[in-house]
Amino acid sequence: MPNNEEDLRAEAVAAIESLTGILRRLPDEDFRGFLDEVMIGQLLRSLQDPAEVREHQSFAAFFSARKDRLAFVERLRVAIHNSYAFEAKAKDDKTLYLSVSGPQWFEDGVMHCEGDKPHEGFMLLHQGGTIKAAVIARDAKKGDALGRDDFHFIPIDEAQARQKAIPANQVANIEQPLRDLQALLARGENDESKYQELFERYPWILGAEYSQAFRHERLDDRSIPDFLGKRARDGRHDIIEIKRPFEELSRQDGSPNATCMDAMAQCERYLDFARTQAPYCASRNLHFDAPRCTLIAGYDVDPTIQDEFRRKQRVTPGLHILTYNDLVRYVSETIELVKGLRDGALAGEPKIDEQAPISRQVRRQRQRETSKRTRQR
Repeated sequence: MPNNEEDLRAEAVAAIESLTGILRRLPDEDFRGFLDEVMIGQLLRSLQDPAEVREHQSFAAFFSARKDRLAFVERLRVAIHNSYAFEAKAKDDKTLYLSVSGPQWFEDGVMHCEGDKPHEGFMLLHQGGTIKAAVIARDAKKGDALGRDDFHFIPIDEAQARQKAIPANQVANIEQPLRDLQALLARGENDESKYQELFERYPWILGAEYSQAFRHERLDDRSIPDFLGKRARDGRHDIIEIKRPFEELSRQDGSPNATCMDAMAQCERYLDFARTQAPYCASRNLHFDAPRCTLIAGYDVDPTIQDEFRRKQRVTPGLHILTYNDLVRYVSETIELVKGLRDGALAGEPKIDEQAPISRQVRRQRQRETSKRTRQR
């Protein structure tokens, strides 16, 4: 090997050793703004720039010309994949994998992934000593950028309690409410009572949060929401208002029409009554504590209406608006959550497995690094 290549290789090894020493000493919080996506991209392109494929007549020619570099990048990917999804044991001795999620939306919590495959499964939030499952609550399309407001965070212990309380026949046929909902929408059913019946029959489909649903329970003579949902975690009530899915919600210019604005205003009145008249409600055995109101309205709505729904949610604490497209996704995600709890693919906080194969792999790698440093001395 020519001296200049030997020198480059030695320089690269020295630089890597210097960088690893620095990274080991950096405090964890310094990594928050360190090596952002642009810098990571620059580092990966220094190993192999994907754009260089265009300089070759075929993928075979590109792979042949860059075989060792591409193989190195793949080994790097495999090493990261294998070493940073940590094996753990659930209560039933089932093996699960945990890894820290890329998105970290909470200063006081950590997002991580848990499932029966490395780097896959349920997204969880560990916050204030409580573990919550992140369930997507909107009709996200492939490639959509998702943020914390697109998820509903459900404490695992509450979801476990709700899952155990679901009737056995519904657990055995867990997909039925989703099939029923999709069938109603597919045939263009616009009778809101059909959707009310579905929620009354399966009150758990909204995030496994409600143990019971009381239909047309009066707050007073003027305030009669479609449902009061009884929360599984504390027995308090939330409000659910269901509108017809195929009712027009926008004017010709795409802006919200009177029907849309009235629906949101109605939910605001319900929330205001539940908060300001809590003692009166309690005297009638209706218990509100930080109540939420979920409005379900519109199917395949104009993007302007979706933007208005999100704006209204931001300015109105406790208001949660779902289109029927969102509802399909939310019900589907809730079913997956219940199945994960039922089948043991989601445990919340499993025990560290000291004898896990991944742990042994990491120990072997550290032993090799120690032996190498010993030989160099």
